[in-house]
Amino acid sequence: PGGWRKNKVRIGKHQGYDSYHIEFEEDGRTQNGWSVSWIYGWPLHDGSGERVDMEGDEFLEVRYLGSAGWVTYPEAWYDGPQKFFGSTIGAGNLVEAEMAGDYEGYVTWYVSAETARPFNVFTLMGPPRLVVDICH
Repeated sequence: PGGWRKNKVRIGKHQGYDSYHIEFEEDGRTQNGWSVSWIYGWPLHDGSGERVDMEGDEFLEVRYLGSAGWVTYPEAWYDGPQKFFGSTIGAGNLVEAEMAGDYEGYVTWYVSAETARPFNVFTLMGPPRLVVDICH
């Protein structure tokens, strides 16, 4: 379909917080069915159950309905970097973000941090995106 573009992921540094963003297709909507929460223990890859090897002491799971093979067009599948490091942007708490799965209808990312701090989750338009802000 014309006008679609691949999903994009990025991280950012701001005064007092760091952010994780995933931009969705340009059809004027964000994905439905997402959840974000701190987890206990190590993050695991979807499907295999293998441990995700990432830096950081605390892990935020970002999971949303939108698996490439289930609900999006091939042109919209994510094919960008699957790891981002907070050190490259001078983040205050965010250590790493890593994709851990695109499995059974869900995409899972983990965002690691030095400390489990309060976070805020919201969606924005233009482009449609899910935003997770994590306090320093």
